[in-house]
Amino acid sequence: FLIALILLGIAFAASRNPQMIPGGIQNGVEMVVELLTDFISGILGPKHAPRFVPFLGTLFIYIVAMNLFGLIPLMHSPTASLNVTVALALTVFVYVQFIGFKELGPLGWADHMLGSPRDLTGWLLAPLMLPIHILGELAKPISLSCRLFGNIFGEDMLLVAFASRNPQMIPGRLQNLFEMLVEGLYDFIAGIIGEKHAPRFVPFLGTLGLYIWCMNLFGLIPFMDSPTSSLNVTFALGIIVFLYAQYVGLRALGIVGYVDHMLGQPRDVTGWLIAPLMLPIHLLGELAKPISLSCRLFGNIFGEDMLLVAFVSLGITAFSFAHLPIGLPLQVPFLLLALLTSTLQAAVFMVLSTIYLLLMLPHEHHDEHAHGAEAQHAHP
Repeated sequence: FLIALILLGIAFAASRNPQMIPGGIQNGVEMVVELLTDFISGILGPKHAPRFVPFLGTLFIYIVAMNLFGLIPLMHSPTASLNVTVALALTVFVYVQFIGFKELGPLGWADHMLGSPRDLTGWLLAPLMLPIHILGELAKPISLSCRLFGNIFGEDMLLVAFASRNPQMIPGRLQNLFEMLVEGLYDFIAGIIGEKHAPRFVPFLGTLGLYIWCMNLFGLIPFMDSPTSSLNVTFALGIIVFLYAQYVGLRALGIVGYVDHMLGQPRDVTGWLIAPLMLPIHLLGELAKPISLSCRLFGNIFGEDMLLVAFVSLGITAFSFAHLPIGLPLQVPFLLLALLTSTLQAAVFMVLSTIYLLLMLPHEHHDEHAHGAEAQHAHP
């Protein structure tokens, strides 16, 4: 929304009071529009260009602006999110199908999907051509969205890599910031999962915590909302943790050890008697973890965003009698609170994910304590 408002502001400034001899911003906008018109006309032809240039040109400028947004410090490109690129691709897909229906009519569109059969061979191949054409149309938005997402996400990762390029013994500001952040996260996670497992799991858990933290803070920018205020995003994050935890458990314990863990590790008659009860309890517990993670994060961040919206609306209402476009900044104190809660929720998600992974690892420390106790009894 912020990018759209910026683009609308530029368009309004360029079209407000146009001159025969254009000034700076009008000249720049006219040059961009002319270049886009010529480029699209070279593909679609002069006949169709006036009809489609507004849609295609706007789409291009909007995507360019979103891509460049990630170059601003502490921001990330909206097109580095697969949700955004899929939405853009679906817009193109629906628009293309609408054009096809409008230009060809329902019968003409169906004829096109059948491969436009005109002879016996064409009609024999029509049942094969129909699913091929349908799959081809469905593949277009997937191809568009994944290509854009992959490139912009990779670009954002290059920026992170740039911070670690050519490291110095006496680090500069950017390197020093990243090193301090990584060291703090490493010490924090190692305090939970142990020094033995920390090098293996800190990259995943630290990245997860930072990613969630940035998404939480994104909603504090005017006209933006936190991606984690959507249950789709938080549930996807919960599923990732769930699948990774199960993979870690299977790899660390083996199939037999994993099943033994799910049965409650029975070692005596009582343990085997309650094993049929422990199995569904453990299974339900594992399935509840991604639901708990996702709903907790979604509820807190969504509530935080709604609180800010409520106080912004209340501040605007306070000056409604004066018909002013501004209001009282009642939301400012809650921005500081939101900054704290956003950080806490990212930390809670990361800590719980760490604990879930720890529970899947072999509990070697119990054995060590047992051996220590035996040694003390043997040598009083």
